[in-house]
Amino acid sequence: MFGQTLNGALKELSTKVLGALNAAPSSFLENYPEGAVLVSSDGTVLGSNAAGEVLADLVSNGSRDSLNDLLQNALSGVGANLDGVVVGDETQLDVTAVPVQDGEAILLLTRDQTFERNMMSALVDSRARYKDLVDVSSDFAWEIGPEGTFIFISPGGALDYASDDFMGQNPAAFGLEPTKRSVPSPFSATEPATDIDVNMRRQDGSIAQLRASSLPLFDNHGAWRGSRGVCRDFTEDSLRKAALDEARIRDKLLKHLVGIIRDEVEPLKTLTGSIKYIVRASGFAGCKIYTRDEYSSGSKNFVMTAKYGDEEAMPPDDEVFKLIETVQGAQAISDDNWSGLLASTGYRQHVNGAICVWRGDQTTDWSADELTLIDTVSDQLGIAIERVMHHERILRLSRTDELTGLLNRRAFLEEELPRRMERLQHSGGTAALLFVDLDNFKLVNDVHGHHRGDEVLMALARFLEKHSRPGDAVARFGGDEFAVWLDGMDVVSAETRAQAMIEDSLIFREYSGDDDHPLGLSIGVSMYNSGSDEQLDQLMGRADEAMYKVKRQGKGGFAFDEVSEYRRL
Repeated sequence: MFGQTLNGALKELSTKVLGALNAAPSSFLENYPEGAVLVSSDGTVLGSNAAGEVLADLVSNGSRDSLNDLLQNALSGVGANLDGVVVGDETQLDVTAVPVQDGEAILLLTRDQTFERNMMSALVDSRARYKDLVDVSSDFAWEIGPEGTFIFISPGGALDYASDDFMGQNPAAFGLEPTKRSVPSPFSATEPATDIDVNMRRQDGSIAQLRASSLPLFDNHGAWRGSRGVCRDFTEDSLRKAALDEARIRDKLLKHLVGIIRDEVEPLKTLTGSIKYIVRASGFAGCKIYTRDEYSSGSKNFVMTAKYGDEEAMPPDDEVFKLIETVQGAQAISDDNWSGLLASTGYRQHVNGAICVWRGDQTTDWSADELTLIDTVSDQLGIAIERVMHHERILRLSRTDELTGLLNRRAFLEEELPRRMERLQHSGGTAALLFVDLDNFKLVNDVHGHHRGDEVLMALARFLEKHSRPGDAVARFGGDEFAVWLDGMDVVSAETRAQAMIEDSLIFREYSGDDDHPLGLSIGVSMYNSGSDEQLDQLMGRADEAMYKVKRQGKGGFAFDEVSEYRRL
């Protein structure tokens, strides 16, 4: 059927061409818009136009078997076409052979297909290139149909799903969630969208961070019929960026802490300055620093030294104390009402304190980055805490008696009493100063040795602390001389306190050198009145005078100085 139709068309064309040729052969060839060659039945070229000269040469030379076959088919009255004849510099011609003059000649008509074939080849190459890129890309292409469901996905699938898993599914089935609520979904956008960040769920349930670009599709009537676009998974990039940001924060924080530790003159301010910066730089709700209490005689080994931030959700100190020496690195701690992150601090393999941070949101787990941050910070704080503790040791040595741990004479007379007397001058009130001296102490050293004598002095120190309050001041002046400052005491209260001390002092008799000279106490009491302009040396002189009055009267008692006695009476 097709052959009959072709032959009929060729015969019709042949008739038209023959008529034109018979009317004006040369005019026909010259005016034909593309190449035209007239060939005799024996293959001789009878004529051609300029565009057909190259083809005429090929026919004359008989260099193409395909042309010879074309001519033979045409002479048989069939007519024929020959596609893609390459002539010259890769010019491609389609050649049609038409028998004319009752088969005595053949007209070869050409059409230059070079441009069209190059365009087609480029299109094929482009499609193949696009397909290859889509197949191997970590990005994935997609298309949404009019129903809002996937009708195409890259052959390799996406999010660890096979491509078939997406077909007919709405993007919402994969946990689609734009990171910005005000931005429409690129899968349903009615305008072109570029670099829209969305979250979608992988097959294993983890969240993938995607960056999508899309183009909406419309029919001829302007109705939306879907969209197509690409998504790039930048989860790993985001994680790397987050890790880099965290590393930068840690680096900045550590540099600042090192600067504080290096430059701050007052060691305690090192800790207070550090925790303020830690809270502000990291976004925590608050922070506490604990240090070891080297001088505690009880079970409490640590004290809270510095704190900063919101105190409503902070972990209680008692709970932290229990954990400081047991935590290994940074560790999350929590209860029903609080949640924190705790890390011990140390110096030379010795735990010297801890850092504890907390935040307002107690429902979110502590991240690995936060644990790393606090673990790293704790290393630097361990050095700072050691500086504070070293400073306190030096300060304590300069202020305290080495044997008893009480205030020494210098700290008592040059620091404590002037400060307390000045405070009373502003606030009003009275205080009592007690001079305490051991009776017959020399015999203890002579009979039992100085070791026994040291035991007595330490026992007396604890005795005086027992008979004073936390706000009072107790000092050893040297030898067996001690002093006690009792804040807020009137004459009656001071007398009661001194009497109680004398009565309890009987416990020291067991340390006596001999029974005829028992160990006891002589106490001199002077009262300080904030309304007077009395100087410290005057107050001290009155207390000393009262104590020696007791010595002269036989020891083992207490007495007020004359001024205080007058006030008492």
